[in-house]
Amino acid sequence: MHTADQTKRGRTTRPGQNGLPKHLDRQEKTARQRLYARYAMLAPDDNYDSKMKTSKAFAWIVAAVITGLSLGIVGCAKQMDLGNYNAARWTNDINAPKLSESEFVQLFALREATELTSSRVQISGKRELTVKLADGTQLKQFLDNVWADARRRTDRVEICEKYIASVKETQQTLRDSSAAPDTNSIVAVVRDDQFLQQMKKYGERPTNRIVVEPLVADLHVVYARDSERGIAYPTEGERALLGLAPPALRKLALVNLHRILETPRRAGTNSLYMILADGNYESSLLLADKLWDGQASLVEGEIVAAVPARDVLMFTGSGSPDGLRRLRQGVDATYKQASHQISKTLLVRRKGRWEKFE
Repeated sequence: MHTADQTKRGRTTRPGQNGLPKHLDRQEKTARQRLYARYAMLAPDDNYDSKMKTSKAFAWIVAAVITGLSLGIVGCAKQMDLGNYNAARWTNDINAPKLSESEFVQLFALREATELTSSRVQISGKRELTVKLADGTQLKQFLDNVWADARRRTDRVEICEKYIASVKETQQTLRDSSAAPDTNSIVAVVRDDQFLQQMKKYGERPTNRIVVEPLVADLHVVYARDSERGIAYPTEGERALLGLAPPALRKLALVNLHRILETPRRAGTNSLYMILADGNYESSLLLADKLWDGQASLVEGEIVAAVPARDVLMFTGSGSPDGLRRLRQGVDATYKQASHQISKTLLVRRKGRWEKFE
């Protein structure tokens, strides 16, 4: 779900008068340029020296739309009729300027059905698909993120192709499900309560649950498998095959994350800062203790941070009223426009741990 790519560092853009993120066309930017463009309230700090390890090339990772697996019977659903598919007409329809959410879901499902020739694709909810594989296994697919990515774009074909590729890779993973996952691919990601509630739709069988542990407030550490086209979520059954207890799993996941990511970079001045990495795993850097040990001297008081989206990690100091004001503004604006939202909760760093900031 990603293509190896040596991306150049992006240039900063000037913030608006209110200090909030600007929206620029993502198609015209590289991964890092997109990040600066979307959240252009900060300038890069070229003096930041991270101790984290760097990979020789970093990967542009597109998160998998598949968020889990479900076995069982699906209720009312609309089966895709492939007789209605015409590639040229589909391309024109998917790129229509006034495409509605329901039209997008139908077109996405139709394209996916043509790609997954041995599977049955059904619309089973407002933004939900069910993919029934040849062996009878059913995958639940939620389109919230793909619609959030696509609705602001006029060229939506590439987005659809990336998310459909995620499903294809999930199929291959299921074929190899009897084997333990590659330990070099396991990483830790930060997700919120809403994500876990969504995952509960897959049942509560002990071996079918994703591997998760609480972090702080409404945030949780979820273990994921980084792959060529995105991320998928190992189950407790797979963790058992690895023979790893949670503490050992977290240590392994963080080592892998540091290897996968390029060196994190700090951006910002005047009391508000961001940590930038690859455009996908910024929120995971909440877990990098050594990183935060080096930030304390920058801020007034204690470090106060937030991860409103998967690719955004902001922080300021508890002793800076202006920094806190700008942080809250940035969090609100980011959460409103982000396609991969996490949480608006503010966190404070105390004695090497995160607590909810009141």
